[in-house]
Amino acid sequence: MIAEITLWVLAAWALKSIILFASQNGLLKFLEQTQRNNSFPNGVPIRLYLTGIGWLDKRLKNVLGFIWPFAAGHRPDLSLVGLALVGAFGSTWFLIVMESLRVGNQGTWASHIMIPGVFIFDHSQGLMMPLYFLFHLYVVPERGSLTIDSIDARAIVASFVVGYLLPIGAHALPAPSMIAVARKQTLVGWYQLWHIYIFVCHLAFAQVFQHFFDPVSTTIWYHRLMYLFAFSLAALPHICVLFLSTLSAIYPRLFAKDVATRIHPRSVFNLESPWSGKKAPSLDEGLKWLLQWDVLISSLAVLTWSLALLVRCHTNLGQSIHWGSLVAKIIVASLISSPAGAAVLLMWERDEMVLGMSRIES
Repeated sequence: MIAEITLWVLAAWALKSIILFASQNGLLKFLEQTQRNNSFPNGVPIRLYLTGIGWLDKRLKNVLGFIWPFAAGHRPDLSLVGLALVGAFGSTWFLIVMESLRVGNQGTWASHIMIPGVFIFDHSQGLMMPLYFLFHLYVVPERGSLTIDSIDARAIVASFVVGYLLPIGAHALPAPSMIAVARKQTLVGWYQLWHIYIFVCHLAFAQVFQHFFDPVSTTIWYHRLMYLFAFSLAALPHICVLFLSTLSAIYPRLFAKDVATRIHPRSVFNLESPWSGKKAPSLDEGLKWLLQWDVLISSLAVLTWSLALLVRCHTNLGQSIHWGSLVAKIIVASLISSPAGAAVLLMWERDEMVLGMSRIES
């Protein structure tokens, strides 16, 4: 019950700090002006390759307006906030895909994640993630099998590397020195279909792998491999952001003066209150405020969800919870690897409990 209330509160907070705040601080007007002028405020024209289909081209340009400032590389603070999003969101979606593949969830709403993926991207992950996790807690079987087919276990890691990490890596290529501006903008605009790319890659890899491996239920080793990948996806970007930002505060002379100011912890981690009444001085600053709240709220949502599933598991197994050590572990893991990384560890612990017990019983 506490988890459900927390998720409702996070959804309400996201509505205020992301959706309503973007309207109140002038961010939406900056975005409208960008579309109207067909160029960004810093003079960079919108040059992505279009399809000629009106509604689709408009959608692509809208997506580009949101994401391009984080991928362009002209603001190091935006690049760091964008990197934090890549880690937090990638690991969170990995956990969601894992849940959809579990044997006990097959045939339930928990196994259908394509439509939630559309809503999460179109309407802010900070708003939609808490609502999706609420839905999941209500529909997922409490005692369903946590095992995943070995073919899917192999395919999920490969599909995230090809369908998520490689395109994101292409976004980081400097333009125009390594990639044309139009081509990079096209990659950014078209990546709104990320969940479909991951899904298609997963189907393709599963089809290939089934010719070389037998489709059997996974052992705990496979689960450990998947969780290690998910944890790395959450932790490495977080550590990079934390390290560079902290370094700029301790040794600012290592960076150019404007860079040191931009990536200082005050710039990267400070959140602008949605009740401040403050107006965004630029498109870049307004987008940074939005994404900072987006990352924080969605990360807290997945942490709440994973904790609820772990507590449910303890209850079903009749095991007591040592709350002091659990809370301490969550705090330390969140600081080191982000709240999303802590969520991965909690889900990992759940699998170790259930699958380890199943192995003992067998």
